[in-house]
Amino acid sequence: MDTSQEVLDRLAGRAPNEAQELNLELMRIASFNNYDGEKVVKSLRRNRNLWKAVLIDMEGGSEGISLIKLRDLPNAFWNVSTVFILAEEGKEDQLLRIVRRWQADEIDWIEERSAVFMLGTSRPAKILRVWWD
Repeated sequence: MDTSQEVLDRLAGRAPNEAQELNLELMRIASFNNYDGEKVVKSLRRNRNLWKAVLIDMEGGSEGISLIKLRDLPNAFWNVSTVFILAEEGKEDQLLRIVRRWQADEIDWIEERSAVFMLGTSRPAKILRVWWD
């Protein structure tokens, strides 16, 4: 039986994306401080037309990588702090209005040249960075 999200994705012309669903589930279970995983994921699902992909991670660390998540997994804690959203072209302002309701400590756009480099592409891309302390 299809989930309602699978039906909506098919109607919008999007193929099922198990990897994205796993990332949304990780986002849902990661509630901490002002970050409300349930609220953020519901908001993203309601506004699926505004983004191409989304994930949550931990910024920083030496060598550009942080293994704090690995350290904390044995304690059943998904230690993350930053949501990265790959915006649909032309939907950036709408996406920003939605994200401002999430009580994040910082919301900013990753500069386009950096976004292109980080994604390993030559195509223009807009990534919204949303961070909670």
